[in-house]
Amino acid sequence: RVFGAGCRILHGRVRRAGDSEIRTKEKLAALEYFVASTNGGLTTLDLNHSEVSEEMFLRMCRASPKLTSLQGRSYLLPEMRESTILAIIEACPDLEVVEIANISHSPAETWARHIPRLKTIKCGTGKYLYRPRFIDNIRATALATRASQLDVGG
Repeated sequence: RVFGAGCRILHGRVRRAGDSEIRTKEKLAALEYFVASTNGGLTTLDLNHSEVSEEMFLRMCRASPKLTSLQGRSYLLPEMRESTILAIIEACPDLEVVEIANISHSPAETWARHIPRLKTIKCGTGKYLYRPRFIDNIRATALATRASQLDVGG
């Protein structure tokens, strides 16, 4: 209650690591409640390394339409569907920095072209020796965004 609507940047870290499943769910519910209590004022949401479900992740993004920076779920969780990523992009039209871990293809090959304000085009997935397969999609991303940087790291 102290911060609530005044909070603009949130780094959330909720992992099971020693907690019971019930305790982890309570922490996740508290995190989601806090995001809602910002009344859409968040500009940065970092949930990297948090065990947030895909559905909860989307709800938090929908509750934060002013997001410009979003870091996604842990690489330990199942891959996020592209349809969910597109719903997040639609809910948060001001996004400039988006990092969502654990996808089969690079953001530049898939969903990044839907973020017109994107600052950096990422051509890797974090997997060692990743090789892009959809070069035309990377070109389309470059043409559809304001990106001024290209990240070709793994």
